[in-house]
Amino acid sequence: MGAVVCGAAKAIDTCKESKMRRPGATGTRSLPVLISEDQQHSRISLRRIRGTQFVGATGRSSLRRLIALLSIIVIILAPAAVFSEGESTDKQPKRSYFSFTFRGGFWMPEDSTFRKFYGRWSNDIYYMELGFYPLRNLLIGGAVGGYYQRSHTLGTESGEESGEDLTLTMIPFEVSAGYRFRFKDSQLIVPFLAGGYDWVYFHEEPDPGRFTDGWKDGFAAWGGVLILLDKADPEAAMNLRKHYGIEHTYFEMSTRYSFIGEDEGLDLRGWVYMLGLTFDF
Repeated sequence: MGAVVCGAAKAIDTCKESKMRRPGATGTRSLPVLISEDQQHSRISLRRIRGTQFVGATGRSSLRRLIALLSIIVIILAPAAVFSEGESTDKQPKRSYFSFTFRGGFWMPEDSTFRKFYGRWSNDIYYMELGFYPLRNLLIGGAVGGYYQRSHTLGTESGEESGEDLTLTMIPFEVSAGYRFRFKDSQLIVPFLAGGYDWVYFHEEPDPGRFTDGWKDGFAAWGGVLILLDKADPEAAMNLRKHYGIEHTYFEMSTRYSFIGEDEGLDLRGWVYMLGLTFDF
């Protein structure tokens, strides 16, 4: 079975095209997919639509994005640490040693070829993170996520949808370290910064029984704010503390940038905007 393949270790514009015959079909048809398989070595590869140009950012431009992201977060969010409530007369909660966060949001991929198949705005992604506080504000954590998107293959000549289903599943695994600018337990707004390394398993299936899978890895950086919810319902906060050991509950707003896929093959770079709930215990 043939396919339009771009080797992951080669330039994107060195694609070789061949015809693919579907089982039971009387003719042949070219169906490009974003990811295809090398039957000999199962190497990760990336396909492109004819006439679409792959433009990769240099390492220097990626570094500038990271510096810009961190600068914006520090300048805009760090001063929010002063917006904390007065000293509470209630008994202070115990020091938290662990944190659990569930967050979800949408990812905006930068690669034009990826957007051609899966779109730019409808890429929902979710994470669950468990962290440990070796120090009061320093969080070391690990996370697992999920992404699933359906689309259609495109005709090589016309660029129109061919009617063939195309699905992409990704499961990111992440280790990270972050710092929360929390100066007292009753602080209403807590800015934070974090960074980590991701390993992303992907599985693309253009036809039932025929798929390509593999791994991509790279760095990610993110930041945002945590909004303390305890004061919104003190009685509920007290019950969570008493029965479940949850000292604080936060509403999280964050943004992150992924540097995964800068080299070759599947390009997963882009911004992610997320909302979530965080429980310290």
